[in-house]
Amino acid sequence: MGYNGHKMIKGMKIHVAVSKEGVPLSIEISAANDHDSLYFIDLIDEISLKGEKGRPRTRPDEVNADPAYDSDEIPQGERYKVKYSC
Repeated sequence: MGYNGHKMIKGMKIHVAVSKEGVPLSIEISAANDHDSLYFIDLIDEISLKGEKGRPRTRPDEVNADPAYDSDEIPQGERYKVKYSC
């Protein structure tokens, strides 16, 4: 994995997408020194929402995310509505 700044300690981050109820929907593991926004789209694209009938939905209507995931490279409004909260 990556190194933690000046300390040169190997580390990792776990990125988790959860439902309103707190059920994990998608998990990504990254190096500690990688920016969070690099994993946002992959994390959201792995979600599979079960519905009543037919093919599972793969796109949530709305995503609430930590501001660390904010980046110009994340498309706003094209695929899903993203709200960043503290």
